[in-house]
Amino acid sequence: MQAKRLFAGLLSAVMLMTLLPVSASAAEYTPPALPDAFQGDGLYITATPLELEDGWTVDGTASFHDGYIKVSRMESMRDSHGYLINSYEIYNLADRNGNIVLDYSGIAPTQLYYSDGMCLFYDELTELWGYMDMTGDVVIEPQFMDAKAFSEGLAAVQFAPTEDNYEQDCGYIDKTGEMVLGPYSWTDVSDLGYFSEGLAPVHIADFAAERDQFYGYINTQGEPVITLQRGDRAINYDETLRLSFGGYEPDEYSSRFSEGYAVLIDDRGGRRYSAYALIDTAGNEVAHIAPAAPLYARVTSLVHDGLLTVEFTNSEGGSGGGIVAVDVNGNVVVEAEKSMRYNTWFDSGVARGSDSLVIDKQGNTVIPGSFFAAVGVDEDTLQAEARTAYNAPAAIMFFGMPTSYNFDDGLAMLAVELTSNGMSVVGQWYYLLEVHEGTYTGGGKVYNAATGQVTGGGSTPTDPVTPTEPTGDTPSSWAAENVNTAVEAGI
Repeated sequence: MQAKRLFAGLLSAVMLMTLLPVSASAAEYTPPALPDAFQGDGLYITATPLELEDGWTVDGTASFHDGYIKVSRMESMRDSHGYLINSYEIYNLADRNGNIVLDYSGIAPTQLYYSDGMCLFYDELTELWGYMDMTGDVVIEPQFMDAKAFSEGLAAVQFAPTEDNYEQDCGYIDKTGEMVLGPYSWTDVSDLGYFSEGLAPVHIADFAAERDQFYGYINTQGEPVITLQRGDRAINYDETLRLSFGGYEPDEYSSRFSEGYAVLIDDRGGRRYSAYALIDTAGNEVAHIAPAAPLYARVTSLVHDGLLTVEFTNSEGGSGGGIVAVDVNGNVVVEAEKSMRYNTWFDSGVARGSDSLVIDKQGNTVIPGSFFAAVGVDEDTLQAEARTAYNAPAAIMFFGMPTSYNFDDGLAMLAVELTSNGMSVVGQWYYLLEVHEGTYTGGGKVYNAATGQVTGGGSTPTDPVTPTEPTGDTPSSWAAENVNTAVEAGI
């Protein structure tokens, strides 16, 4: 009995530490604001506070795309007597000013993906997929068992069976909902990739006739352009390159074309670890990423900003591993010791880092990984302020900048997060990050990456400037030997 009382007492103490009493001062507490700009070498990133409408939060995996970012909030479903039936998370889009942009009704979008001016959504009420435009008007009613986002005016879908048609037809629809490519029998949406630069990777079982299996790329008229394998036999990856078709959004890693190149998996010859081949839009293999044993590679991005993100691993647990960025000449631009983050890519000259929050193409810090360094205030001072504000003198208050957001067209989201005892999130503040070329000339605070110092006065917002991608030539082919030489040299 004494042990039970002791356990109960300890549990109560832990709960009191975790569930902080939020006083009036805590409700008004905000940490020091981020600098107005982070100055790097030849570019800077502005940080503008962004407030969302009540109840909406930024989805943890979202990135800006076409100037919008995905947000979510909880919704409840009750019966006629007011009893809770179900609760679920619904999604919407916010613009760069924090405004909610989709004005929909009669649906409950518990999944949302957007591209090419259309939003793919999963409706919790009908348990089917449909599409709405960028105002929230449903333009293609929920009717699909599975679907992907639009790209170049086409989207891969699988129709739900009806009384008149029990077949779950699969193919590509246009923005009116009419099927324009297909239907394809014995084919899943997961085997139909995204169109980019006029081509899409596909694996279609009955292409032109029964058992006419096509594996390669088609154009927007459904015609074969790049054939990897065709015929009535199973795909043999010992003989041909392997395609990746992507998930619900085009930006996810896949074998779609980007900046003139597509990445395919190379298992030919019975490789123990996959290699990768880069092809051009004519289907020519222009490079291979195949480091010598004991290293093996994993490509984790499309070609973005002229670069690929590649993770190297030592199969024997030794040195030589790490995440690097390789340019289209085959040169390693950001080496492993610069600590790139997994599943990131470069855009407008920057990418998410690991030790540093944001790095440039030389691997140098633009935004530091420490909130205290970013605002120029020491940790002890901020800890004391937070404990006082939340009336929690014994709590461990942690200020972090967790982010899984990649940059897109120079925009990204950053969240400053305050947690208590490593468990409870007690505060979160959002910032819009925007990349610019040159030197910041505004009157606000500036973090100088070269010195690690914060200088300047109070916040003086500047008019947003459309970011310009750094200039540079994009060669037409890779120097594959350079990739392998660099890897073998100890990346």
